[in-house]
Amino acid sequence: MVGKNNKIIELLNPEVFKSHLMLSSVFIAYFENTVDYIIDQPKSFFTNCYDSEKGEITSPDYKTKVLSLDKKNPVNASLLWFKDFNAINEEDIETFAVLRRYRNKLSHELPKILFDEGLETDTYSENLNNLFSLRIKMEKWWILNIEIDFMEIENPEKIEEKDIVSGGETIYRLFMDLLSEDKEKAYYYTNELKKRMK
Repeated sequence: MVGKNNKIIELLNPEVFKSHLMLSSVFIAYFENTVDYIIDQPKSFFTNCYDSEKGEITSPDYKTKVLSLDKKNPVNASLLWFKDFNAINEEDIETFAVLRRYRNKLSHELPKILFDEGLETDTYSENLNNLFSLRIKMEKWWILNIEIDFMEIENPEKIEEKDIVSGGETIYRLFMDLLSEDKEKAYYYTNELKKRMK
């Protein structure tokens, strides 16, 4: 009983509570943002015109070549589309399924996590890293295989994946720096902005 009470006391520590709530919210938000990315990219690929009243008009090919891959779930269908182009593999799809279950746990069991279990930091870190890794992998493939054709770049054929820094990669670095226990690294952006504002 003493151990249980100590656990409750720890979880009700305002700093611990805020940290667990913030980290849970960050994962849920970035997961949902990634879901939007997974759906929007192939959809934009098959969007060929814009109507001032109807907005973007998607080609019928979007239904036959993407949504038909899983008629019940556009996220799964879009993942399979990416897989068909070797942007991701079966292991990545399995990883996404794990991340989706973890997102659902954070979302639906948040009171239990905040007041009873606490946030298991190792599991959280592993899942967050996997989420960012999957997103960055897809972004780099998209830039290298789709967007690069519309960019004014010399010798685009010489550009390799290692040369590309995606938006997700930038956000990941920022996020990791801000959460760093190294105060110099954590406060780097704040300090630099203050210097430039003077």
